[in-house]
Order: sequence, then structure tokens, then C-alpha cells
Amino acid sequence: EALPALLRLLGHPAPSVRSAAAWAIGVIGDRTAAGALTPLLAEDDAALRAVLLDALGRLGDPSSAAPVIQICALGDPTLVPQVPFVLVRVSTPEDRARWLDAANPAVRAAAALASGVAGDDVSRDRLVAALSDPAPTVREHAVLGLGFLGAGTAADRVQAAARGDPEPV
Repeated sequence: EALPALLRLLGHPAPSVRSAAAWAIGVIGDRTAAGALTPLLAEDDAALRAVLLDALGRLGDPSSAAPVIQICALGDPTLVPQVPFVLVRVSTPEDRARWLDAANPAVRAAAALASGVAGDDVSRDRLVAALSDPAPTVREHAVLGLGFLGAGTAADRVQAAARGDPEPV
């Protein structure tokens, strides 16, 4: 059984060894390992955290959603672009809808894109409302999310929001 050996390697002193173990755990796909990966998200090594996010996304364990959002809230530019795609796998539509109201614009942006990629049609109106968000990144991600939803009538709303926007998306 490879999983116990890989879990032990998560404690290895070398980040490259921990990264390799995390990647392999993600490939194996055993959700029970998610709890061993999430504490490592607090490490300073951005490359390791990127591999961890990928592995958590592959595992798809809902218990990973809160730690992934915390990574997003920290605003690390090397990791934030990855977060929406991980959220699609580890969060619920209700989680994503709640995060659309978060105080942190990086979290709102990630939730907007994740809602669209996941096909959260219930979030369509919330994404249209996000076109008026004060943060340009949230507006951009709302447009992308609506595009993933195939929001045909949303195109008119995007254009209307852009006309009244000093910083159009």
C-alpha cells in the first residue's frame, strides 16, 4: 500500500519530497488523505502549496474548501489563479454563493469564476450583480463565470454594466 508511505513522506524535511508525495496522493485519489495535506498549506514554499492545491482539487474532499479559501484570501499571486478550479471540486454551490459576498475581493473573484465553471445556474443573478462590484478583478471573473454558464442574455447586462463603469471589465 503506497498511501501510508506517501503520508509519512509529507513530513520529510525537503519541500521537493513533500511536493512529490502530495502529487502522488492526489493521483491516487484517496479522499481520506485530504486531512493530511491541508495543514501543509501553511508552509512558506509556494511551489509546495501549488502542488497541494492541485492534489486537494484531485481529491475533491469538501473538508478542503475552507483551507483553500484561506489561501485565496492571502492573495498570493502565484496561487490565486488556481483557486477557482480547486473550488469547483471541493466546494458546494452554497459555499460558492456565500463567498460571492465575502469581504475579500480575491475570494469574491474566485467564487464568481468557480460558480460559472461548476455550472451553478442558481448563481446567475448573483454573477450579474457582481458585474457592478467595486473590484475590477471580481467584475472580470463574473464575466468569465457568466461565459461558462452560457448566459446569453447576460451579454447585454455585461455591456450595460461596462457603459456605466469607469474601469470596464
